[in-house]
Amino acid sequence: MGKATLDFVNLSTPGTFTITAEYSGDADYAPSSSGPVTQTILANAATAGLAFTPPTVAPGGVSRLSVSATNNTPKAMSGVALGVILTMNFTLVKQPVGGSCRRSMNVLYCLFSLKKGATKQLLLDISAPTTPGAYTMNGYARNIDTMDETGASATLTVE
Repeated sequence: MGKATLDFVNLSTPGTFTITAEYSGDADYAPSSSGPVTQTILANAATAGLAFTPPTVAPGGVSRLSVSATNNTPKAMSGVALGVILTMNFTLVKQPVGGSCRRSMNVLYCLFSLKKGATKQLLLDISAPTTPGAYTMNGYARNIDTMDETGASATLTVE
């Protein structure tokens, strides 16, 4: 008896994929292949971004951290959490103003809605560590309705 196989990549990742099926055949049936089928998987989370400006500072110097979320999904998101994980080596000089931002231990996040195609940006002034080195900070954008999340990181060099 022949067998059919279906090869595909992880279809939980957003993108466009081409899927085909192949049958190896058996004593009664000849081998065959399907035509290609295109499947598009849409993102459920905003795309997160992080960047330090300037990317290099003196020990204890201040750099601005831009934390952003861009909605590339096909519809508006009514609830987005945009956050950053503040490592012990950094001090937040200026916290965002507004009632939608919260800080819990080393996590700072803000909640907002995000229209299709829109970008939201938080600007945080961060005091760098006093010891030279390369320090990485991580952030995220989470769709509160689906709990889908994307992450981003940025590195600040202290010299």
